[in-house]
Amino acid sequence: MDEIKSLVPDVISAISMAIERLITHGAKSFLVPGTVPSGCIPQILHYFAKDDPAEYNSTTCCLDVYNRLGMQHNLLLQEALEKLRDRYPGVTIVYGDLFGPMMERVESPAKFGKRLTTECFRMFR
Repeated sequence: MDEIKSLVPDVISAISMAIERLITHGAKSFLVPGTVPSGCIPQILHYFAKDDPAEYNSTTCCLDVYNRLGMQHNLLLQEALEKLRDRYPGVTIVYGDLFGPMMERVESPAKFGKRLTTECFRMFR
């Protein structure tokens, strides 16, 4: 996971460079999505299932390490977008938060007509 974390700044840099390149070609409006809480995605929970319950968030049953990676990505992305906004005041750059709304569904399933079992981490093994 440390190797993947070390790549996050490079990914953010590539996104920033792509936006700047599009700006030089005349683009004026951007909606830049963040990443989702991948530690809550069923495929991740299945393929990277852990035997240790401490690896899972006790409230959401998500794998914390993958969600922390997503939060780091989103934080660095928002910082990079703020720099681009300062550099290009005539360009509209909007951050699209996918992480927050998805976590709201996971953290408050009853609000959306769902229920979450307290033993959920076991179902992915």
